[in-house]
Amino acid sequence: MLSLKVSVVGAGVSGTTTALMLQRMGYHVTIIAKHFPGDDWNSEFTSLYAEYDTVAFHAFKKLADTTPEAGVAYFKFIDYMDNEDDDLLPKPWFENLFLDFEEIAKDQLPVGSIYGCRYTSLTINSPKYLRWLFTSFTDLGGKFERRTLTHLHDAIGSGTPDVIVNCTGLAARFLDGVNDADVYPTRGQTVLAWAPQVKMALSRYAKNTLTYIIPRENGEVILGGTMQDYNSDPAVDLTTARTILERCEALYPELTQGRGIESLKILRHNVGFRPSRKGGIRVETEVIDIADKQVLICHNYGHGSMGYQSSWGTSAEAIKLIEKGVEQLKLALRKTKL
Repeated sequence: MLSLKVSVVGAGVSGTTTALMLQRMGYHVTIIAKHFPGDDWNSEFTSLYAEYDTVAFHAFKKLADTTPEAGVAYFKFIDYMDNEDDDLLPKPWFENLFLDFEEIAKDQLPVGSIYGCRYTSLTINSPKYLRWLFTSFTDLGGKFERRTLTHLHDAIGSGTPDVIVNCTGLAARFLDGVNDADVYPTRGQTVLAWAPQVKMALSRYAKNTLTYIIPRENGEVILGGTMQDYNSDPAVDLTTARTILERCEALYPELTQGRGIESLKILRHNVGFRPSRKGGIRVETEVIDIADKQVLICHNYGHGSMGYQSSWGTSAEAIKLIEKGVEQLKLALRKTKL
């Protein structure tokens, strides 16, 4: 089994995490993608949910404790909810995940909020983390090919792999051999600012908006955001950007230290597309015939806005299915030789 060849299609957080885990297990893995971690910013490259997120949390916690170069760090978090029908109510699923989780008293909530909580969790400097993930993969001997596929079968390259892992994100909608019509883009716009005085992460879930302030370990802060389904416009909307800054300042005045949003040092405006999917994340396997060989296909895509927070969990589930599928293929092959 350990000599099996695996092609992972897609170098976002799901693809690279799956590839790294497989490479650590002894598989011969090649990542095939158009964009790779370390490339200049490109809006195309974005890199059971409670279970997936719990697995991922413990993986990120270990990185925060042992691997500073991965860009994962501890911060205090405060969340506010404005709507009774919010998915996190009546109590967040993660209340037992954090040892210092506590609810915020009603009289301490901002006007309009009906629930709040605070806890210590983790933030991820996503470009830095992806570079660490990819470097960890190649340091173990993992290979990569920069090319664009028009059909999933094109992953065979110069030789047919035993397993193809489909982590193509939004491309799963248009890639022949997959053509998943349930995949659609969710446009996200954020602002990257320099604000080392921000020492906590805050979020406010309102009816039609999600406002968040997420500090990184290096003094940068991500300010957001938008979630616009079926919107694939890559252009930065400066009116939206200003609205984001105003909402973030209202949520946490210390962001601007009383000097107004014009005083913020803006490092970059970001637009990206989350790979959303009707029906949620797809993690499943199938067997197809390619070049007179049965090849195991494992799908791992459709993570939407939860790519990072669920990455280690969905990759672990994908690997379980791969190992089960490989054993079934080996059994079928033995039977044909009897």
